[in-house]
Amino acid sequence: MDNLARVEKVVRDALNKRFDAKPLYAPSGTAMSALEHEISSKWFPFIRDEFDKGKDKQALIDTPEEYARMGKVCNGEVAATILKRLNKQK
Repeated sequence: MDNLARVEKVVRDALNKRFDAKPLYAPSGTAMSALEHEISSKWFPFIRDEFDKGKDKQALIDTPEEYARMGKVCNGEVAATILKRLNKQK
């Protein structure tokens, strides 16, 4: 959750800096393709890379031991609830 909040702020700041709340000007008929290209070639990788910066912290809690510990909280009620929901989806 901390990483998500951090990424949101970094991306919001970068987008505000890039677009500065101004219209995007381009030759007639090219604005949409130019924006799509920028999004796919620059923004998606930028956002992915920012999310990846949180993987080290996530790896510390995303362990078999942590899953086992969390499965036992609340006298196993959390695990039982998740199992019930998974069984309903089948």
